[in-house]
Amino acid sequence: MDLQYPIDTSNLNDGYILIFDYENLKYKFVNPDDVLSRAAVEPQQPGLPADFLSLLEVDLDNKINVDAGNW
Repeated sequence: MDLQYPIDTSNLNDGYILIFDYENLKYKFVNPDDVLSRAAVEPQQPGLPADFLSLLEVDLDNKINVDAGNW
């Protein structure tokens, strides 16, 4: 594979995903949890997709309630 930008394998771990680091102009491996966390706090798009948030709302409904009403 002939890539224009290098691939940084210093953080290569099982289950990590490959992303492009635009600041450093290279590909790197990151923890998928970091990607979700960054998407959740992103003030503009992409953010987390609305259908994903709806699915979480349904899946987590009545699983944990902070007011201790449901468990």
